[in-house]
Amino acid sequence: MGRVTTAKVSVNAIVVNLMPGDTVKFFNNNKSGEGVVRKCNDEKVTIEIPGGECVTISKDCVYKITESNKMKQRLSDEQAENYFSEVFGPNFARELIKR
Repeated sequence: MGRVTTAKVSVNAIVVNLMPGDTVKFFNNNKSGEGVVRKCNDEKVTIEIPGGECVTISKDCVYKITESNKMKQRLSDEQAENYFSEVFGPNFARELIKR
């Protein structure tokens, strides 16, 4: 008699706030890949993979942002600084969001 073992991978994390220019990791056809987001909407995302080929997949298949679009990061920092300036004052706010 033998033993049969099966494995099932479940991804529970859903990446939100994708923007063109983000470098992401994703699943496509049972394989993991990495590339740069070129287009995205509420359901689909087009990713350019190394070699210049583009794949369009469901947004749910993207599981990690490895590098954020620099403009998105700058906007996020500005919003955080504005919020913390109101709460703690401008000098402390700048210290909180320094990178």
